Amino acid sequence: MKKLNKLTLTALLFTSISLSASGLSQKAANGQEFYLDADCQKCHNQDSKYDAKKKKSKNMKDLNKWVRSCDTFFDVGWFPEEQQDVIKYLNEIYYKY
Repeated sequence: MKKLNKLTLTALLFTSISLSASGLSQKAANGQEFYLDADCQKCHNQDSKYDAKKKKSKNMKDLNKWVRSCDTFFDVGWFPEEQQDVIKYLNEIYYKY
């Protein structure tokens, strides 16, 4: 049992270190995983026509709409909480509303 607790504590320590190193909140870090798992960067990357500086989203309401629309259009299958994590990630990294 002690070994399991040490492993759990070690895993939590590495997770907290990696989150603080990335500067993302826990929800945004989760959102980043969902974003990458859904392969969103296939369309939304620095080499594509997508550019956060030319963003179509003007506020959080728009960002919510865009994430929900992409989820529906591409049949990603995110739960509402997962959508919110992706929105949190995008806002922390790109939009900063």
